[in-house]
Amino acid sequence: MRDTWYSDNRDIVKWSAVSALVRQHKVRAVIQALFLQPGERPQLSRDGQHLAIPDSVWQHFRNVRAVESLGPAFGCEVHVFDEPYGPRVRREYIAKLEKRIVRLPSPKLVLLDPDTGLQPTHLTSRHVAIEDARRLWRTLEPSDWLTIYQHASREKGWRDRTTALFRSACRDAAVSVFVGHRLAHDVIVLAGQRRPVAAA
Repeated sequence: MRDTWYSDNRDIVKWSAVSALVRQHKVRAVIQALFLQPGERPQLSRDGQHLAIPDSVWQHFRNVRAVESLGPAFGCEVHVFDEPYGPRVRREYIAKLEKRIVRLPSPKLVLLDPDTGLQPTHLTSRHVAIEDARRLWRTLEPSDWLTIYQHASREKGWRDRTTALFRSACRDAAVSVFVGHRLAHDVIVLAGQRRPVAAA
């Protein structure tokens, strides 16, 4: 996710979906993996002269860790994994994320939050690789959740196709689909849960 896009209607859809899962399934910890790629900071101009946006203003409105303050309202831990991401560090990034995930109490929820979602055909830095989603799924314990933010593609049927891809990454677990409709009709949040252990 680019920090320049942080805190818009899509984030409201994303975190409302997380909130619903946390409350319904008594999730104890949430970790948001940002796949962070800092965007270019724009400038202002005054009477034709360029002015830099002050760091204090930028950080106030683009603080990607601000969402951690939702923890008390959610009644659980909320963590942001904001390591820099890019194609050259992909494997290292996923390995570091796995280490963070296993240290969290269960049931936990892992939110994968790249720029555009799950890899369609060609993998770019804006996507989560399908093989990485599968690897992270295997890291989870029973009752844990894997969720992903997915932006619309230009192809018809993108929701069904992406849902099927995500389901296959989650070893055919049941997948819930959250849609923002009027708030942000061009995104969905997909969520799959590792099968809970049956009570004895």
